[in-house]
Amino acid sequence: MQLIISNVISTADLRQKVDLTKFLNFEWGIYDGEIYGGRCGYVKLPETKGKVTVFSSGKVISIGAKSTNDSFKQLNNAKFQLLQANLIFDVEIEPKIQNIVATLSLDHSLSINKMVRELRGAIYEPDQFPAVILKSVNKGSYLIFASGKIVISGCKSDDEIMQASFEIQQKIESIHNHP
Repeated sequence: MQLIISNVISTADLRQKVDLTKFLNFEWGIYDGEIYGGRCGYVKLPETKGKVTVFSSGKVISIGAKSTNDSFKQLNNAKFQLLQANLIFDVEIEPKIQNIVATLSLDHSLSINKMVRELRGAIYEPDQFPAVILKSVNKGSYLIFASGKIVISGCKSDDEIMQASFEIQQKIESIHNHP
């Protein structure tokens, strides 16, 4: 099984108001007063995988990065762009991971019915969602699909995502090898 991080969400606070309407003056800026009532704009740089949502309150959210380092870099790059554009005063930001989403892909399909029977706390409501939902013993949650794809979310560090990955691999292996 290969663990692939697909999205890291981190936040920070610029601790000052930001005039989002001025984003339209810059290539990196995206702003539409109709979207979310004009409460946020976006910094999207060509060299980054994701983008940074900037709220008029000064709160910032990085989405779409593939690692914690890249997520923190996106926040710092957005801060740098805002600073260069004279839209904010310089401030030290303290990035914080809010969620890491990763996928595991097995080389075989899974029996959803067996998963539901064998995994304590498993939830399966096929009319609502086509996967087994399972809360991790440690951190995070799993979406387990019959195709063998597993989505892990809710972790807040690289260590937590690795622990969650190991935990679900152990559970799947014990069920898969159990007659």
